[in-house]
Amino acid sequence: MEQNENKHIDNIDNKEIDTNEAGVQKTGSQTGPMTIDHERWDEFYDELIGPDGCNFHLTDPKDRTSADWTCDSTDAFPVSRRILHEMGLTPDQIEQSIAYFRQLGTCCDCEIFLNLDRLSLKERVGVETASASERSNLLMNENFEHHKARCAEAARQNKTVVFDALAAAGITKVTVDFDGYGDDGQIQNITARSGDSLVELPTMPIGVCGYEVVGCGDHFETMEKVTQQVLSEAVEELCYDYLGKHYAGWDDNEGSFGKFTFNVTARTISLEFNYRQVSTQFDEF
Repeated sequence: MEQNENKHIDNIDNKEIDTNEAGVQKTGSQTGPMTIDHERWDEFYDELIGPDGCNFHLTDPKDRTSADWTCDSTDAFPVSRRILHEMGLTPDQIEQSIAYFRQLGTCCDCEIFLNLDRLSLKERVGVETASASERSNLLMNENFEHHKARCAEAARQNKTVVFDALAAAGITKVTVDFDGYGDDGQIQNITARSGDSLVELPTMPIGVCGYEVVGCGDHFETMEKVTQQVLSEAVEELCYDYLGKHYAGWDDNEGSFGKFTFNVTARTISLEFNYRQVSTQFDEF
């Protein structure tokens, strides 16, 4: 291999590669427009999220929810166009690359790293022949499934945190009454006991895990968010999560009512759920 300060010959691919001042490599031959299975996709992606691209970073390195980046949120893809030009793609290849990004449902530069790169589209059966709308739906559905999975994991973590806090306070049982109708529902009463004695829930805040959606367009990324809540709020949050997951629309129309029971010793949550029904009888004499 022959090498100097500015360029080297890659004998494997027999291509001459130059490094410009920005550190982006240029190659004398290309394999077509930029796609997720392009041989230089990783190089393009690193430049896109880097400081000379969208500058994806955490404003607080210890807080995963502090992600920040720069994007004009338009489908002109100015950052991607510049990077592809610096990588040596021809104008036609750049336009084909942008068309490819749009066909997969991305609407701006940031969506490429928020949504597109995370998915291994080339490994999906039939994706190469799918329509633009089908590809867009595929991306959106996977993001949604990913979001649901992370929210479910957060609920499991929060259940553990709540039971730990209840046990530390000497509480053995908590009951939570709820009622909803006419598209409005709420937690009505939270009662805590230590043995047979009524007690107050402690007001010391605990860390509760949740997830928020970031992104634009129809596609999004789920990012972890930890908030401090008093124990009563954390208990309410768990109950609302379970109602929404297992009894969606529990507060619609005539609604429903019921009670959650937290058995701290057994670390179980049971639910008594009651639907309301309206019965109409019509008689003609």
